[in-house]
Amino acid sequence: FDTRLLKSAYSEPCRDTFTDDASVVEACGRAISIFPGDVDNIKITSPSDFGTAEMLLNRRGK
Repeated sequence: FDTRLLKSAYSEPCRDTFTDDASVVEACGRAISIFPGDVDNIKITSPSDFGTAEMLLNRRGK
């Protein structure tokens, strides 16, 4: 995201309840784009996600 857009979006009230930049920008009425990626490229947002990440890394031998 453009830095100016992110700063503007995060300056709006109640933006500290979101867990990702895309949700904040979208809540401000701006369009977001989704691009294909790797299904194993997970977002870690809670302690339980570490187990999933560890499993994925072990599967890749890292």
